[in-house]
Amino acid sequence: MGCGRLLDEILEWGKASDSRQCEIIDAARQRRIERNIAYTAR
Repeated sequence: MGCGRLLDEILEWGKASDSRQCEIIDAARQRRIERNIAYTAR
């Protein structure tokens, strides 16, 4: 998704604990960084 979260993470979000939400945010942030690096390396 554009936000960097996976569909499974979006579906999980409402029931996820605070610590799990932080894990999802961190993973999404890393995906966005990696996607930007791949895009700018073209």
